Amino acid sequence: MFINIKNLSVMNTKIFILSLITCFSGSLCAQQFTIKGRVIDNETLQALSFTNIRVAGTNSGTSSNINGEYELKLSAGSYALIASFIGYYSDTLKIEVANDLSEINFRLRQTEIDLPEVIVSPGIN
Repeated sequence: MFINIKNLSVMNTKIFILSLITCFSGSLCAQQFTIKGRVIDNETLQALSFTNIRVAGTNSGTSSNINGEYELKLSAGSYALIASFIGYYSDTLKIEVANDLSEINFRLRQTEIDLPEVIVSPGIN
């Protein structure tokens, strides 16, 4: 059996080029972009530490740090980000991701809690 070495090297070159094209095209489609922002109280402008930020319709999300700052990695597309914190109304922001985004900030409003009066007397209540 005779193998032509010239044809083999051309074939290996073609396979190598095809592999490179496949790798780069796959990584371009799945490119991740960084979304950054902050979560603050609407009235006091104080940072809301450890707020939950989730991407609607997915299992993706994160939480803000002690300074109310968060960071998410998402592929290109349209998303709804939902921020929630106990004692505050949730807020939703709709974003278009085509590049890195910063200053995607949430300003959450406190909920109005109206609890009935509780009287504690000595003895059986």
